Amino acid sequence: MVNLELINFNLNALTNIESLQRFKRLKLLYMLSNQLDQFPAILCDLPLKLLNIGQNNIKTLPDEFEKLQNLENIRFDSNKMEQFPTVLTKLVNL
Repeated sequence: MVNLELINFNLNALTNIESLQRFKRLKLLYMLSNQLDQFPAILCDLPLKLLNIGQNNIKTLPDEFEKLQNLENIRFDSNKMEQFPTVLTKLVNL
């Protein structure tokens, strides 16, 4: 198991981040200004407290996003979302 708790990949050109699932202790994930089209459902099992996915191409959040119950802070501005992701209302720590 990999013990990283913070990953910062801001300002890159990443299109797929599913491989981050191996970081089982990941709490802080910075993915600002990449080329993500989606947030992978497989990452919703991580104990994330902070997630920055702003300035990407994300249109929706997966239903599994509600499993991110440790999430306290999220930034998802400047994406391609056309409506508020209602799954966020199920996250009690936001």
